Amino acid sequence: NIKLSKEHFKYKWLCFEEAVTLLKWDSNKTALRELNKRLLK
Repeated sequence: NIKLSKEHFKYKWLCFEEAVTLLKWDSNKTALRELNKRLLK
């Protein structure tokens, strides 16, 4: 089970490509791309 803190109200499991399209801020997109690169090494 996923337990969210009070400042979060929902979650969704997504593939990388879909997750990037839902992010609003460029800095978050950059962080997700970097994480994806590291996980795929």
